Amino acid sequence: MVPLVWFSSLIIQLVWPMLDEETGGYNKIGIFLAILALLELGTRTPVSCASASVPLNPKETGTNARSPDKRDSEDRWLPSSIALGSLFFTLHCMFSDSSTIIAWSWTGYEDRHPRGPMPHLYGSLTLIAQSVGLLIPTVLSPCTSSALLTHPVWFAYGCAAAYVMYSFRDWQGFAGGLNFAVFCMSVIPSILTQVVVKGNGKSGRTLFVAFFVAILFYVANVFTVAYAFVPGGAYFRERTDL
Repeated sequence: MVPLVWFSSLIIQLVWPMLDEETGGYNKIGIFLAILALLELGTRTPVSCASASVPLNPKETGTNARSPDKRDSEDRWLPSSIALGSLFFTLHCMFSDSSTIIAWSWTGYEDRHPRGPMPHLYGSLTLIAQSVGLLIPTVLSPCTSSALLTHPVWFAYGCAAAYVMYSFRDWQGFAGGLNFAVFCMSVIPSILTQVVVKGNGKSGRTLFVAFFVAILFYVANVFTVAYAFVPGGAYFRERTDL
């Protein structure tokens, strides 16, 4: 929603508290949509997959709930938390603006003609790719979606898309970024489900690790642009490809 608002409006955020109707804000509409979203979430029919080995609510199990599957889920909460932190950073850094993956590989002009896509013309393709990524787990059944979007082949597809975006320039790099957008948006439900299932109700440690991982990425991200006055930043500047 945020990239769409940025792309389609002349201001950054339509529901900022500092804005009102006279300055172009849509606070009342934003609050109304938020209430509708909460109502939809509260009345949503829960879905389950027969292959799920761990219940979403740990209290649903009895006193003898210390099964091997449950112990295994407790041991695997850390990878799910790291994945959630990585997802936070990737969505915020790469896809909070529709032009980011364009600027990532854009090399400028040649003979007064752009070598790659222009943000105001082709930023909508980023939004379409994100929508396609969200549509994949929506149209698939929960079991099929879980099996497909957590499969190593789908992960390899995401890695290949990220490699193309990082290694190629202009249109080729943008094509890789579009595929990377599809991958990142498609795995959001799977990652959130894994976090809930593997966390066993201990959301504090899960969110701590997730945001800690995200902060580490943010620090490294700042190092690449603030190398002149950040200790050790000179070793990060333009060297992330090593």
